[in-house]
Amino acid sequence: MKYRGLVVALSFVTGTCFASPPKDEVETLLDRLVTVGGGEADGYDLLQKPGFIAPVDQPSIRFGIPKEKDWTIEPTMQKLMQLGVLALPQLLAHVDDPRPTALTQVFGHRMARVYSNQYDSRYFDPSMQPAGTVGGLRWGDEYFTGDRYQFRVGDLCYHIIGQIVNRQIGPMYCGGNYTVITSPIRDAVFAKAVRKEWSGLTAKAHEQQLEEDLYALTDRRASDTLKHLLWYYPQTGERLVVKMLSRRVYNDEAIDEVITKLAKQDKPAQWRRTVNELEREVGKDMATLLPIAIADNPRGEIEEDRSKKILKEVYPLYDPCKPTFSPWARVHEQTDLLDALEYVQSNKVDDAAHKLFLRAQKEGVPTMAWSLRYWGPAHAKDMSEGYQGWVDDLAIACAKRNLSKGANAAYHAYFQKRVQETENEANHYSEIREWLLKTGN
Repeated sequence: MKYRGLVVALSFVTGTCFASPPKDEVETLLDRLVTVGGGEADGYDLLQKPGFIAPVDQPSIRFGIPKEKDWTIEPTMQKLMQLGVLALPQLLAHVDDPRPTALTQVFGHRMARVYSNQYDSRYFDPSMQPAGTVGGLRWGDEYFTGDRYQFRVGDLCYHIIGQIVNRQIGPMYCGGNYTVITSPIRDAVFAKAVRKEWSGLTAKAHEQQLEEDLYALTDRRASDTLKHLLWYYPQTGERLVVKMLSRRVYNDEAIDEVITKLAKQDKPAQWRRTVNELEREVGKDMATLLPIAIADNPRGEIEEDRSKKILKEVYPLYDPCKPTFSPWARVHEQTDLLDALEYVQSNKVDDAAHKLFLRAQKEGVPTMAWSLRYWGPAHAKDMSEGYQGWVDDLAIACAKRNLSKGANAAYHAYFQKRVQETENEANHYSEIREWLLKTGN
């Protein structure tokens, strides 16, 4: 999809604020939403795939063109996203606008489609979930029986609001063989919820909310949050990208080992003893990751009630609903962040990436002692090499940003060493070999 020729509808001033558009200009854009669709693009193309708001270059930051081939841009929707919080009042006013658009979604005869009350709330505290909605992906009890769905203006406004405020809200979610419909036109609960949570949002509150999101959300959603910050508040975004890349990398097997132990323990004295052992092993600084891991419980090892009891007994001051910045990150998290921001050009980000590369060589791979203890002699070598592969991916991501910047020698030496170590791994070897040649000039 082509990006060039799109008109940017706003200009940033000092990286945080921009001039308000005339009210009738936003209304004109909203009226144009009835013409969205009608071509080859369907609802999945416009509402499921990532958006891109074509931000304005700044003195220290330039925005290239993302390489994703399947990103679909719809100019009217894009311009409303560009306006951000300035368009939010009118978007909220039109979130239940029933006017039909030209955009439809046709369903295959084997695709299940259901209505749902799922809603991604502004707040991380479950007790603040808007009445009548639930967090997370939820199937409803009522099925949509038609073979196509026609989107309304309010549906598109709902989607655009979600893009601006960094929440996964929209009229439709498509999985492999099912579709969940969450339209504010059909269910007034969504219009009520989104208006209650986001009315009156200022640029300052938006910027602060995005920073809080950054510390609370993980993996891809954290990268998406950084994109929002760079798009709307580029100076703040650049500062926070550098801050995130400055995190120390760690190996999660130590934390995973403790989670496995806690899942089998019932008494507070056992929990405290296990936590104390972790602190002695890795230090109190890194051990601060444990309450986060217990609260997230990504592998579901700890029963929910037990998880709450452990946090209450061992970490009474920890509040999972009020996330704060953690100075630690997994190796692959840092790689994913760099990959997601590959098109963002910034010397400060480049420098932070290079420093990360130098640190990761020391911190990113578990010692053989840890490998032997955690995986046993039969698997220690293979698993240790697996971690080294993650560091290789990070090295490549960092090298992409620092070629021809006087740092090639450091990357060349790294890849030269890894070429010798990966000769028996055909696929991985070829990629390392390629980067050895690229950094040899």
